[in-house]
Amino acid sequence: MEVQRAACLAPKFSSTGTWRNLVGAQSEIESLAARFPDGVTGVDTTNYEWFMGRKGNYRVLHFATHAFADEADPMNSALLLDGGARAGRSGVLRASDLYSMSIPAEMVVLSACNTGAGPVRRGEGVMSLAHGFAYAGSPSVVMTLWPANDKAVQGLVDGFYAGLADGKSKSAALSSAKREYLANADGYMAHPYFWAGMISIGNDDPLTAGGHASVWGWILLLIGVLLLGGIWLRRRKSLS
Repeated sequence: MEVQRAACLAPKFSSTGTWRNLVGAQSEIESLAARFPDGVTGVDTTNYEWFMGRKGNYRVLHFATHAFADEADPMNSALLLDGGARAGRSGVLRASDLYSMSIPAEMVVLSACNTGAGPVRRGEGVMSLAHGFAYAGSPSVVMTLWPANDKAVQGLVDGFYAGLADGKSKSAALSSAKREYLANADGYMAHPYFWAGMISIGNDDPLTAGGHASVWGWILLLIGVLLLGGIWLRRRKSLS
């Protein structure tokens, strides 16, 4: 099975329901499509079953949706994946689900509220949704530390992927996105509340151009070291 480049999970919500539709979600899909022309799936009605069947098919998983953090029971923290139903297996991806999954995506972006929030547990750290994805095998997670503003996050995400497309590390791409956001922010939208809460954790390397690029990089480095070692040994033998 060929692993595709990226998927943006951006469900639509009823304007009359508890959870409002996220206007910036469509823009986030467009941003991914522009940065990953070799394969992006934009999903408008993602549910739990869709995610379970396809979670291993993508190297980048981007969630542009609502989330809620349960401080009393962090295993109940969840991402909403369809129609806005807060309860019901088909519409909710709970933290408790993540700890029994394998999600080997190269990077997971949690563009939702409070995805890095949760109680601190000794020996574990912050028990958040981001922690769940890391536990499931995702080496790099972008998360939010507090409620996210849809408009602000849209701009940050676009700048973030632009930086990644330029070959920057994840932290450098996010840092440049924040500087760009501040350069264009007016009035109260420049307050750190709107831009400082999105951070990256885990592997900070740039996104690889191919699925095994980083592996081949280490192999080439090892070959180079062996060659240099052989040259050094030959010269030492010729001088002795």
